[in-house]
Amino acid sequence: MKNYSKKLKSVSVAVLAAALLFTSACTGSGENTSTAADVATQSVSQPAQTAEPTNSAADLPAEADNTETGNETAQAQAAAESVSMQEAMENGLLPENTVYFSGFEDNDFGFKPRGASTDSITLEQFHEGDFGGMASLKITGRTEAWEGTELDITGLVQDNSAYTFSVWCRVPDGQGATVLQLSTEVNYSNGAEPLYKQLYGDGSQKMVTSNKWIQLEGYYPYQGTNFERVTLYIESIGSETAEFYIDDAIVTKTEGVAFVQDIPGLKDIYADYFIIGAAGGPEDFNAGMHTDFMLRHFNAMTGGNLMKPDALQGQKGEFTFNNADRFADYIEENNMTFIGHTLAWHNQSPEWMNKAGMGRDEAIVNLTTHVKTVVEHFKGRVYAWDVVNEAFQDGVRFSGKWQDSLRKSPWYNAIGDDYLEIALKAAREADPDVLLIINDYNLDYPEKAKAIAAMYKDFKERGVPIDMIGMQGHYNMRTSAVNVENSIKMFVEAGAKICVTEFDLTVESANGNEELTLLEEQAQAVKYGQIFDVYKRYAEHIDRVTIWGFKDDTSWRAERFPLPFDKNYQAKLAYYAMAEPEKHLNASVFNETLQNKTLTASPAAAAITAADLADVKTYVTAWETGATGKASVRYNDTELLVSVEVSDASLELPNGGGTVDVYVQSEEAEPRQFTASYGEEVSGEGYTAEVQDIGSGYRAEFVIPFESGILKSGAVLKMEFQITDIADGTVRNIAKWTGTGGDAMDDTDSWGIVTLK
Repeated sequence: MKNYSKKLKSVSVAVLAAALLFTSACTGSGENTSTAADVATQSVSQPAQTAEPTNSAADLPAEADNTETGNETAQAQAAAESVSMQEAMENGLLPENTVYFSGFEDNDFGFKPRGASTDSITLEQFHEGDFGGMASLKITGRTEAWEGTELDITGLVQDNSAYTFSVWCRVPDGQGATVLQLSTEVNYSNGAEPLYKQLYGDGSQKMVTSNKWIQLEGYYPYQGTNFERVTLYIESIGSETAEFYIDDAIVTKTEGVAFVQDIPGLKDIYADYFIIGAAGGPEDFNAGMHTDFMLRHFNAMTGGNLMKPDALQGQKGEFTFNNADRFADYIEENNMTFIGHTLAWHNQSPEWMNKAGMGRDEAIVNLTTHVKTVVEHFKGRVYAWDVVNEAFQDGVRFSGKWQDSLRKSPWYNAIGDDYLEIALKAAREADPDVLLIINDYNLDYPEKAKAIAAMYKDFKERGVPIDMIGMQGHYNMRTSAVNVENSIKMFVEAGAKICVTEFDLTVESANGNEELTLLEEQAQAVKYGQIFDVYKRYAEHIDRVTIWGFKDDTSWRAERFPLPFDKNYQAKLAYYAMAEPEKHLNASVFNETLQNKTLTASPAAAAITAADLADVKTYVTAWETGATGKASVRYNDTELLVSVEVSDASLELPNGGGTVDVYVQSEEAEPRQFTASYGEEVSGEGYTAEVQDIGSGYRAEFVIPFESGILKSGAVLKMEFQITDIADGTVRNIAKWTGTGGDAMDDTDSWGIVTLK
């Protein structure tokens, strides 16, 4: 976006106010699906709805220099003061379709206090030399991160339109850097719960310092006509009391798009195969064309957050069903299938349910009371329940006993490995007809799939009620369709019906870009085609496929464009691959986007530079939290010297640690795996490894022997590095250098290429 704001620092708000009158004739409404990832961007004033963390300052990209040098001339400022907002747009002084601007040069600026601190906003004679005018707005007296100031845009918002909010910020001298975020609040006239959302776009959250002004900019699409009040506001992340200045605020309108395309609905395409669902909430209904879009393509709905344990029983014995009941009403009114998600989970469950030290009997009462109360409340309305969510851990080889693969979650620690069957039996008692699901992710990984297939078979043999296995389906461009098919075969052989509960498929190479390239979109369509070809061929065993969200920019993994529709509701090539997967199986364009990562290795005496480091940060799970690291490789005549420096904030033995695995293959030898664990020594394994604590993590150094003559300049090795993060005694996540499959030994083709210099 052009930096218009500095040209307009001294435009009179009184002059611009007249131009606003003709823009406020129409009203609009709230936003679409509220998924597990969406809630990571909610205002911190709201109860957390997911385990996804809000970005910290450390997670943010380095701040960009958004300032421009040089002062605007007095003539330009004087000219700007004398024109209306419409004329300013026509003359290029404001973006086209501007609906609000303020340079805070007088008291008529529209922003009001937000929160209890009613004296929290004041005009200050404070500005930078490269800004025109004299004043900015200072925000003080805050006691909550969401407090400060807000702009009511209710009269400006029109149905099916996106609005961009741009504002310049800095903090006072002497105050440390503060992360600020642009957000919106939508209050509905139909009684739906208010919506709190971070604006979309990489520029909507940045670290702001005292040494220069930083521009925050984001956008948000508003659909529907049933909202009561819409505001834009600035909140802080990680600091409740930080003071800050804002200046040159601009709101612009993006023209609406006719997003209900005349294309077949996905639910109709798959009417003879399986149910096609989506994840959302009550705000997706009565929302104009957005609802038309949803009803065209989907015939089932899963609540993203509103039916999780913390949403329904945050305080012991106090059940809150209002929002979920409204969701159920809308689903029934539109003849859709209602999916319940979820009854027992290690995330988004109040601590009182299964806190450390609680006795088994008390924990069982808490679990069964919650399950029975919720299932009975929705008896006859919910088609299927995700009873237990994500009970199995990653990175564990199947021992032959499925219980050995369970995550050591709070429910496991409080009750034991029979908590799954206790939950299933309680659900069946409350509703004999509802379908019961054990739901988990990464079930395309063979070892995890083996454990869950064994669990299902065991439950059926012992009469434990279970009806389906839920394969979440949080996939990416390296997901193997063959592995997906093999797991489905495994579940079918165990006698299970399958449902794909949370499908999305990310494009890692597009992370944070404005849009997909044509090559990336084509390659994504190939992968969609490969996987939906499997689904169609096994349709008699698949009950449902649920897309986790509606369109790219409202997905919890929005920055990697995972869904079949883009931010403007237009069908991507992925939609056409879903519709006719057999026509989108050509892997040539797909392979062009999946080049093996490369690294160079220098002789042992050479110094390590930034170019010699491999980022070990490709997460195995969709949750994308946990330890990451950097790896380097050196060599001498007979030894490969590998160092992996791990960043891990959860190191606390015995329950918080981790392991590093190095995988190596040369032309002369089969693939080999080498392991080092935090807090343990390696000896007698044919290699040596030493682990050192470095404060913010640990460093694992390997000495791997080779036969003489293999390690020489020009030699090429295939390698993979893997970091397994352990927190609270269980695997939290796995990060790799290249592949994102299950066991790296099963996917050597995805390993990186290391060339010896």
